[in-house]
Amino acid sequence: MKLFQNERINALKSLKIGDYIWYALGEIFFIFIGIYLAIWFDDYTTFNKNRELEQEILKEIQNNLIYDEEGIVSDIQFMIQIDENLDSLNTNLNEKKIYNKILDKQFAALIINPHFNPNRSGYEYLLSQGIELILNDSLRRAITNLYESTYDYYQKYENERRNFVKENIETKLISNFTLIDSENDPLLKPQKYNDLLTNTEFFSLLSFAKVKNLTILKKAINVKKEIQILSKIIQENISK
Repeated sequence: MKLFQNERINALKSLKIGDYIWYALGEIFFIFIGIYLAIWFDDYTTFNKNRELEQEILKEIQNNLIYDEEGIVSDIQFMIQIDENLDSLNTNLNEKKIYNKILDKQFAALIINPHFNPNRSGYEYLLSQGIELILNDSLRRAITNLYESTYDYYQKYENERRNFVKENIETKLISNFTLIDSENDPLLKPQKYNDLLTNTEFFSLLSFAKVKNLTILKKAINVKKEIQILSKIIQENISK
């Protein structure tokens, strides 16, 4: 470019206007090329940094999903156990079985609730950097849907269940049962077991508790499937 500058000055001194314009255009062209290359290099560097950051965040989300899947599987197993205990309790009461301590665990199934607490660190990191950092549109939508929709709705249903248990079950049981702490699960000991054998209101509570539990169980299974699907998509987008 310095060559064009010198030649342009010489042309001006020699009053060669045509040459002066030619060398001036050459100088402008090289300036433009230099600016273009600088911008291109800066964009290229930024793109590579963003791809490295994208991979880092995807790996963190992937690790979070492993934790989340373990948590939801644990909840599913817990709710299956609750359902089995409620079925056993219903059978024992209908058959008017003699009270034994095993029933305390079955009664406790009326008031215990699993709690799903997903790890959102990777997603929150992504939000801080901008969701558009994820180039793959399908992957970006899947991530957003899991954290902004699926998780939120599932936890909303969990909260509704806890409120139902607290307002409609615990308040009715508190005067007729004794809560016993144990090393594993809580136990609920009836004070007047024989009265429950013909208590239609209690049987209604038992039915409602079972329906609520099965409703959340089905939703938990759907959450597990969505976690697995997203985990697979992320794995396909992580550089080997």
